[in-house]
Amino acid sequence: MGSKHRFKCAYPLRWTRTRTRRWSCGAFFDNFRKARLLTSTINGLRGTITTEGLFAQHPVQAAHARTEAWLAELGKVPTKELHERIRQALGGSSQWVLCGGPPCQAYSIVGRSRRGGIDDDDKRLYLYREYLRILAEHEPSVFIMENVKGLLSSRVAGSGLFAQILADLHAPGASVGHKRSTAQYRVLSLVQAPQRFDSTGNPQFDPQEFVIRSEQYGVPQTRHRVILLGVREDLWQRGAAILTPASREVPVSQSCTACRNYAVDSLARRTPGRVASDATRSNKFRPAQDPSQRSLCRRATHGDRRA
Repeated sequence: MGSKHRFKCAYPLRWTRTRTRRWSCGAFFDNFRKARLLTSTINGLRGTITTEGLFAQHPVQAAHARTEAWLAELGKVPTKELHERIRQALGGSSQWVLCGGPPCQAYSIVGRSRRGGIDDDDKRLYLYREYLRILAEHEPSVFIMENVKGLLSSRVAGSGLFAQILADLHAPGASVGHKRSTAQYRVLSLVQAPQRFDSTGNPQFDPQEFVIRSEQYGVPQTRHRVILLGVREDLWQRGAAILTPASREVPVSQSCTACRNYAVDSLARRTPGRVASDATRSNKFRPAQDPSQRSLCRRATHGDRRA
């Protein structure tokens, strides 16, 4: 815990090549957090150098990035291999967090409208049970499950799916028939403190209380997501902190300015006597000036309307 970064991503599993590649690029840049910020990384952010070219200039960081994520799909990858990889990544640690969620396409309101509703035979509706199997087998201290708001209104065979998911997450071992698993979880909201409890002490929430509206918490985008926080019962205590809303919304133009300033300041600090290169002074790091660019910024801020 002496490190500046308290959490390390042990083993990300991505189910499409695009997502795996995106994660690898993030892992590549993460390698420079404690090293000097190189001009070539700025060029990578600008798009003036290809990913392959950038990786070729820094082979050590590239080799790490390429092994950072595993391209696999839950439900198709062999169960034994999945659990063994998780054990190896954890290295015997008993304190860790499982983050993830099933594909959102099956629950998305936009997707449902295109398909004419929910197809009860859509296998993606039940992929969350693969998440339950990981919980049951490895019993992490904490889990975080994320999905679109459409999950709250999804119904299968006339029954609400969200209530079933909450019940399954409370006792994942029993839900998937895992005989050795005894762990149970309290499922909490990150934005609403629990005020009601059932007869067994489980916190009770209205479904909408699990929705996080990112623009209310300092994120320059209108992204609304259902996020469930699960804490293993032996670790849970009442009175845990929740997210504090920001005093005001942050425009995307302010974030662009912050990125540019960080790049310029980092190069100036780490290369004394050297003027920051033109790469760091690109308009791509400047806030939008003309009305058309400001319009693009607004669309970026409010561009994610999936439900």
